[in-house]
Amino acid sequence: MKRCRFQKGLTNWKPESSKKRQELSRLERSSDNQLVELNALKTHTKGLNEEKAYLNGLISEYAQLFENPHPYH
Repeated sequence: MKRCRFQKGLTNWKPESSKKRQELSRLERSSDNQLVELNALKTHTKGLNEEKAYLNGLISEYAQLFENPHPYH
């Protein structure tokens, strides 16, 4: 009698266990995808910051040309 209840419980547990494993797998993939997207955004942000620093340097040099005019002009 006890064995029969145990087997019945085990039979009900297996499909639920499978569903939980599938859900865990789906959540892990989603987490991995979000991490990849986050890293891509960080890389893009770093590139934009480098570009901004370069442009700031160019603008500073250009402004200095007007502050300190060349003596031959």
